Amino acid sequence: INNQEVSNRKEVIVHKGLFYIGLAPRRYVGEAGKEQIVDVKVVDIQRAPVANQDVQAILMLRNWYSVQKEGPDGRWYWDWEVEETPVQTVTVKTDAKGEAEARMTPKEGGSYKVRATATDSRGNKIRSATYLWVSSGEWISWRQDNNDRIELIADKKEYKVGETAEIL
Repeated sequence: INNQEVSNRKEVIVHKGLFYIGLAPRRYVGEAGKEQIVDVKVVDIQRAPVANQDVQAILMLRNWYSVQKEGPDGRWYWDWEVEETPVQTVTVKTDAKGEAEARMTPKEGGSYKVRATATDSRGNKIRSATYLWVSSGEWISWRQDNNDRIELIADKKEYKVGETAEIL
């Protein structure tokens, strides 16, 4: 009524659903035709394990289509698009610790995305994803970058003294 403004600010955490899905490949680099295991962990918003939860994991092959395009500065740059094709689907159920193993076997080499989905009791769709790479003796469509570097991908994040790293 008196044309004065009042404002305030508050931070709140908003959860997409009643739980979260965590994914961790046991090996980030695998071989075509050999089983890959992705550990699945489901916890509620208080970080407590969620037992007996069905989680669908989809293994998706990522095909990269890279072309060079001329930029406004007259130089040539790589541009790319990715196409994700589902190649295998598994459904797992978490145990009392909220854990499960998604076992999948990629038939060919390439870059893969594992996408997990589940639905909570309120009907909210919960999603998570992780990546893994698979080597083979065949040509693989990798994404081309503009920095003339080769990205090395290790099979694990950390190593202990004496362990051997496998690098893709």
